[in-house]
Amino acid sequence: MFLQPLRRNCDCFILGTSSSFWSNLSQEAPTRRWSGEIKQFEKVDGYYELVKTERDQRCKEKKQLEDEISDMIRKLAQESCRSQESEAITVSCSVLAKETEQLKKHLENLTKDYENEKAKQEEIKKNVQNLEALKSEREYKLHQINKMEEELIELKAKSESHKHIRKDEADVKNLNEKLSKKQKQLEKDLKKLKQSEEEIEKVIIKRAS
Repeated sequence: MFLQPLRRNCDCFILGTSSSFWSNLSQEAPTRRWSGEIKQFEKVDGYYELVKTERDQRCKEKKQLEDEISDMIRKLAQESCRSQESEAITVSCSVLAKETEQLKKHLENLTKDYENEKAKQEEIKKNVQNLEALKSEREYKLHQINKMEEELIELKAKSESHKHIRKDEADVKNLNEKLSKKQKQLEKDLKKLKQSEEEIEKVIIKRAS
């Protein structure tokens, strides 16, 4: 801006001086005054060229500075975009981390449920095994009872055939009493086995439901 008045004055001087200068040049012979005007003109013209060169240099520097500013703005815009993308990625990672944590908790709950269910199945399996053992024991005792009943029938038959002998009758009576006691005891055991089977069946039904 400080160069504009100087440039305007130089233009006016050059135009004004050159008009009178060339008029004088065509009308009068060279004199010492004319020679001085030529030197003054050359001095001003050279100064104008110097100012013009400096102005062009300043314009070039301005253009270069504008280009640098534009490049900096472009880089800042790119960095801003990268920053926004980085923030978006950070948010996405945070969301994924929360979802992963929720899935982890859900998996832990499923694992606990599976372990509990597995323990229940093991308990049911043991109860079934106990029930099978009780059934086997019941069948064995029933077999013993049937065998004793057969022996009792046989003894009764012998008792009927040997009524005339008191000693045999007494032996048969004692044997019948013993067999009767054993039969009652076996019936009690059988009743207990049946109750145990019913309780185990109730537990199995309850666990299964």
